Amino acid sequence: MDDGPFGGLLHAHGAGAAPDGAVVPYPEYDAHLRALARRGRPVAEALGELVAHGARRAADRLRPRYEASGRADGHVCAAVPAHLAHDAGATVAGARALHGAVGRPNLMIRIPATERGLETITACLSEGIGVHAVSVVSLERYACLVDAVLTGLERAAHAGLDPAGVSSAVSVTAAGLDEAAVRHLGEHGAGADPDGPAGLAAATVHLACRMHEEIHTSRRRQALARQGARPHRLLWDVPPEAHGHGDERAWEILGTLPSYGICYRELTAAAETADLTRSARRQRQTADRIEAALR
Repeated sequence: MDDGPFGGLLHAHGAGAAPDGAVVPYPEYDAHLRALARRGRPVAEALGELVAHGARRAADRLRPRYEASGRADGHVCAAVPAHLAHDAGATVAGARALHGAVGRPNLMIRIPATERGLETITACLSEGIGVHAVSVVSLERYACLVDAVLTGLERAAHAGLDPAGVSSAVSVTAAGLDEAAVRHLGEHGAGADPDGPAGLAAATVHLACRMHEEIHTSRRRQALARQGARPHRLLWDVPPEAHGHGDERAWEILGTLPSYGICYRELTAAAETADLTRSARRQRQTADRIEAALR
């Protein structure tokens, strides 16, 4: 997928199951960039203004879809800088600034669901800021994220905000698990099967989907539903036809990891780091292109 001028900073959500949705076109990008260059704007300020303007335009275009779906669809997702993923305070400040600059109800802020990112996600939701949690690699992190999302919505409702207007989505980035497993085996000896535990990413997505279904029956989720809150949308990066495992088979695949000498937590940590690195690299490339254009 071509990231376009924003290098993964701005996407739209429609129906379906893709990790980031479709890239949002911004026809006025070049003209806007030339105007910023004439005004002598620094790179960081120019990038922030471009993302905010692009997000507003995209949100306005999708607003009819958002309203027609009862606020369940037609969202635009804009990202805070990936290098802030482990700094909760800076990420919350960045999310608040971006949310305020765009000023549209169908905006969600893309936030990496790192360990520190969980408190950021709760804080944003509690303030009525929609969140798209990304870089969710492990089932353990997904379970913790669910608690963070529910806590944020509960605090929003307690503060008198309308939970129905606080949107949330979660992207399970599982494809990197297979890559991390193969890399681990290459570094530590392949053993009997050099290809590693086949179907690890697909099994992870399947079990995350099962967890997502079970959340709907929980008391916390039902209590929020009575107040109008919607369940988070679950997205993934493994094709649907690839995760046709049953529950038992999916757990069996995860259970084979020790036989390969693989620690699940170490594997998922490596996959998370790789995903965050890719996001940061795309954002740096975008900043470099803007810096060159501003000269």
